[in-house]
Amino acid sequence: MPNVNWVALCVFVLLFGFITWLGFAAARWRKGDLDLLHEWGLGGRRFGTMVTWFLVGGDLYTAYTFIAVPALVYGAGAIGFFAVPYATIAYPIALVILSRFWTLARESGYVTAADFVRDRFGDRSLEIAIAITGVIAALPYIALQLDGMETVFTQIGGFFASAGGFTSLAIAFVLLAVVGPRANAAEIKVFTARAGATVLEKISPEFERATGNKLNVITGFGPRFVERIDSGESFDILIAGPPIIDGLIKSGKLLADSRIDLIHSGMGVEARAGAPKPDITTVAAFKQALRNAKSIGYIKVNRVGELIERLGMTDELKSKITVPDSDIVSELVAKGELELGIVVLTQILTTPGVELVGPLPPDIQYSFQFTAGVSAQSKAPAAARDLLKFFGTPTAIPVIKSQGMEPG
Repeated sequence: MPNVNWVALCVFVLLFGFITWLGFAAARWRKGDLDLLHEWGLGGRRFGTMVTWFLVGGDLYTAYTFIAVPALVYGAGAIGFFAVPYATIAYPIALVILSRFWTLARESGYVTAADFVRDRFGDRSLEIAIAITGVIAALPYIALQLDGMETVFTQIGGFFASAGGFTSLAIAFVLLAVVGPRANAAEIKVFTARAGATVLEKISPEFERATGNKLNVITGFGPRFVERIDSGESFDILIAGPPIIDGLIKSGKLLADSRIDLIHSGMGVEARAGAPKPDITTVAAFKQALRNAKSIGYIKVNRVGELIERLGMTDELKSKITVPDSDIVSELVAKGELELGIVVLTQILTTPGVELVGPLPPDIQYSFQFTAGVSAQSKAPAAARDLLKFFGTPTAIPVIKSQGMEPG
C-alpha cells in the first residue's frame, strides 16, 4: 500500500490487538449476565472505588478536554475558559448529589435518570423527555470520538486516509458486534408457593420488559418441590417456607448467599363465598367457631396444628380436621367440601370462591414467612437474583401489599 505510515500502522495494530485481548480476558475474568439491562448500562453495579475513580478521570480527560476545549479557545477566544470553572465547580457538587443518587438507584433498581423520574413523579411524558435528552446530549461526544478515530486513520495513510470516516465507523460497529458480548434472554424457572405465584403473575410483564428474560412459574407445594429437586429436576429459584429453604441450603441444592426473606403474610380464616361467617374476633370466639364448624382444613407447613395444640383443642377437633398433602385447602372450601380453612391471608384474598371470615385474633396471630433461594445449578444465577431483588422495587411492593402481604 503506497503512502502508508508503517510505524503508525504497526502501533495501531498492536494497540488494537491488545485492547481486543483485554476485552475478552475481562469478560472471562468477571463475566456478567448480559441478559440483564443493568449489566449493559451499569456494569452490574459492581464498580468499586478505584474503577469509578478512573472512569471519572476518563470522563474529565477525554477528547473533550484535549481536543474540543482547546479548539474552542483557539477559535472563539477566552470564552473557552468556561471549562475550567465548570469542571472545578460542577464536579464537587455532582459528587455530593450523585453519591446519594447512586444509593437510591441501587435500592430501587434504577438504571437511568428516566427511571428515577418515572418513579418519583409518575409522569410518563417527562420520563420520555429525560431519556431522549440524554440520548441527544451523548451524540456530540460520540461524534467527537469518531472524528478522533478518523484522524488516527488519516495519519496511517494509504487506504485508511482516503476512507477514514468509513473505516472508523466500520471498526466501531465490528467491535460492538464481535468483541462486545451478545445478550440472550434467559428463561428463569421458578418453583413457588401460591403466595409468590400471585405476585409474579402481576409483576412478571414489567420484569420481562425491563430485562428481556422470560419467567416459567410453576406453582405448588413446598414438600413436593423438594421431592422434584432431590430427583434432579432443574430449576432456578425456589420460593417456600424457611425450613424448606434452609434444608436445601444445607444439602447444597441452593446457594447460601442467595437466601432472602421475600414476603410474609398473616393468618386468617376463610369460608365459602356467600356462606355465613362466624365471629372470630377474640380467642374465645375463634375457639367456639372451630367447635361449631363441621369441617376444618389447613396445611401442615403453616403451623396451624401447633396453634390448635396450644389452644388445647387437638383431641376435640381431631375428627373434623383435614390436612391435605398439597396446597388445596382454599379450593376445597370453595367447593363446599370444607366449611372453614385456616390459611395465609394472601391465599384467601387471591382465591376465587372463598371469602375472608377474618384474620386470627391479635393474641394468637402470627406471620408466615416466604423465603427464596437460587439453585446451585442455575444456568442464569444473576438473572435469578435480579428477579428476587425485583420483589423490593416500587413495581412489586404495591402488588404485594394489595394481596395482604408485606415485603421482606
